[in-house]
Amino acid sequence: MWSIQLSANVLAAMLACCVIAACASTGQPPGHPDEVRVEIVTSWTPPKLVKPDELLVVVARKISVVPIDPGPNSFDEAFLARYRVLQTVVGDYKHDEIEFLVFDHYGRPKFAHHDVVLLPIGLYGNEYVHERYQFAALRKSRGTWVDRKGTSIVDRAAEWSAKVDSR
Repeated sequence: MWSIQLSANVLAAMLACCVIAACASTGQPPGHPDEVRVEIVTSWTPPKLVKPDELLVVVARKISVVPIDPGPNSFDEAFLARYRVLQTVVGDYKHDEIEFLVFDHYGRPKFAHHDVVLLPIGLYGNEYVHERYQFAALRKSRGTWVDRKGTSIVDRAAEWSAKVDSR
């Protein structure tokens, strides 16, 4: 896993080079009305490397997954999901239902195609957000929830917790 941190001066220099190169390619001087504009795009999607304030892992049954506006310049599709919490595996969540944001680069999240799933959900500030692309479709086996490979929900939740803790 790679992480790059740039100082404001380095970022400004990189952007200046991009503007100069873009202007040179159009043959127009900087400030010309046809000048290429460079925007710094931000999104409120939590980056994959940011550790949530709290991690929940829940066994949940789908109520709804509704598309919402992801905001300007987003490369992801956004959804508001509502699930009935059947069991909390990691964390302290005492409500019957949970509502959380989902961001997915590939469209409708794959977990939305299953009725009962194990979901890791991070609390970022005051927003619950699905931990991107992570889920396990569940079934009952001898009265216990397991994924399709037979892995217990406790083992799967421990894997996700370790990943989040290592951020």
